[in-house]
Amino acid sequence: AVIELHLLARGLPYPELFTTRQTYLTRSLGPIYAMPVRSATGWEDSEFPVGHVRTGLLSHASFHILHSHPGRSSPTLRGQFIREALLCQTVPPAPADVEFALFNDDQNEELRTARERLAVHSSSGSCRSCHLMTDPIGLGLENFDGIGRYRTRENDAVIDTSGDLDGVAFQDHVEMATAFADHPKLGPCLVENLYRYAVGREEVEGEQSLLLRLSDQFQDEDYRIRPLLRAIVLSDGFTTAPSRNPPAQV
Repeated sequence: AVIELHLLARGLPYPELFTTRQTYLTRSLGPIYAMPVRSATGWEDSEFPVGHVRTGLLSHASFHILHSHPGRSSPTLRGQFIREALLCQTVPPAPADVEFALFNDDQNEELRTARERLAVHSSSGSCRSCHLMTDPIGLGLENFDGIGRYRTRENDAVIDTSGDLDGVAFQDHVEMATAFADHPKLGPCLVENLYRYAVGREEVEGEQSLLLRLSDQFQDEDYRIRPLLRAIVLSDGFTTAPSRNPPAQV
């Protein structure tokens, strides 16, 4: 509902989806977000006040619930989703023999936070390259637990949410959201995802120039979704089915 409101109903720029204070809440979500909800039933159009801990789509409880382990958060799962689904980058799969016992031990008295446990877990060479892609982003969201409630401590230890997003340093999830909204791959990735969804397949050889053109147009249109959808529907890729095999020579 928030995505539809932001991109379609209000026609706002796509990157602002990750920094907006607009949202929808229900009476049951109010306590999780620490926000009053007047409506007894249904969804209520709401706005987080300036300085509120929530900002943008990556602070929504729905995101954190979907990308967590049962009962606790997962910086790696959250970071992997952001890399793959929102930036169109590939995170290699975990090795078959990887050992998760240390990270899963969230009652460890010596390694009380996810950052401390991940530092030890990802120290081996087979794990390190993947975790370098995912964990700095996911750890920036560690103020949100497995169901998206805001917290500042884990096992009575202060949570450190500082990190780096491809060369841009941040101190918390709010600064990370701003860095993410400015990421150069954010717009092109949405173009790629929407194009693939519209034509029902991945792009084929020769369509890269079309995707680049659509991405440039998307940027020129201030990252507004309606002109992009129109451009995709009017593209040759949407109206024709490319042949994967050349015709037989007669």
